[in-house]
Amino acid sequence: MNYASIVHDQPNLIVTQLRKNLFSLVSCDYKQSAQRFFKEPIHLLGVPVPTVRSVSTQYFNEHQLKRWQKKDLFFLISQLANSEHELQLIGFDWLYKIRAQHEANDFAFFEQCLSTVSNWAACDELCTHALGQFLFKFPECVPLTQVWTTSDNRWFKRAAAVCLIYGARREKFLNEAFTRAQKLMTDPDDLVQKGYGWLLKESSKKFPHEVIEFVMNYEENMPRVAYRYALEKVRTVKNNASKVF
Repeated sequence: MNYASIVHDQPNLIVTQLRKNLFSLVSCDYKQSAQRFFKEPIHLLGVPVPTVRSVSTQYFNEHQLKRWQKKDLFFLISQLANSEHELQLIGFDWLYKIRAQHEANDFAFFEQCLSTVSNWAACDELCTHALGQFLFKFPECVPLTQVWTTSDNRWFKRAAAVCLIYGARREKFLNEAFTRAQKLMTDPDDLVQKGYGWLLKESSKKFPHEVIEFVMNYEENMPRVAYRYALEKVRTVKNNASKVF
């Protein structure tokens, strides 16, 4: 197949060829086993994630997507984001790969991409890479994600925490992490609880004492799943905690 023959003004053709390629790589066993990791049904083609990442890099390089104009890339990525799970992951991967082209006024596009998410894997792929890097690069946009904590959409609420993990791993957003955890503290959705618990865990790698103090202050209200996630990386000081893991 001559992928180089697909020219820049044909993003729909790229999506078609990409889907065809992925179909040839489907594993029925993987498709059946993968569904059990999700509470909700998702539109899986059935291609293992390492294979999806390999195909993503192959297409990105062969089509020289870094040379495309951003508006054309965003159109292509939006097409992928509204497609099957594997295609969506590729779109979010490409959004991260073009991070050098991101500008602060692109926030609306990231929010649009998030609105297409329907499972935790896609949410986390977007938030811990492309969106997380965007917020790290443009911290003035972080307050715009605060409203997600009160969304009716569970993936926006999870994203409100998970989108800060990229920065937390680089010693940023500690105060924001505590604020998000407070806002989401008693949310009944376990995937939201795991989301802010994960954020606290990542923050604890750089600020262990601050995170321990925060968790101890809220231990009566914090759900057990979030509590365990938050202190997972600081169990060497678990004797300072009053609860048993």
